[in-house]
Amino acid sequence: MEKGKLVITFIQPQELQIHTSAFADKPLKFTIKNKDYKYEGKDFYSISFGKIMELSCAFAGLYFFTGIDVEFFIELVKDTETIQRMPLRTVFCFSVPSKDFERMMWQV
Repeated sequence: MEKGKLVITFIQPQELQIHTSAFADKPLKFTIKNKDYKYEGKDFYSISFGKIMELSCAFAGLYFFTGIDVEFFIELVKDTETIQRMPLRTVFCFSVPSKDFERMMWQV
């Protein structure tokens, strides 16, 4: 029986999914699956889960490049059933920042 996990589905610029390991697993990890939902052979252990979940992966590892608009949604999944989707009827959006993003945003 599978325990709860998160699935992040990117719909723009391409179909791609991130699957976390079950929340009960230690250490937590996440994997990337391509548009055919096939495992790409990459495991990432840069994940932290408390009140906020943080995943760390280079944009290039997701095939996202500077200036591209990204759209995604997140699902809480238990035993292959979606328990909750966020946002419910729309998607989260952001633009991939350039390498000098921090310098530009924190300029005094």
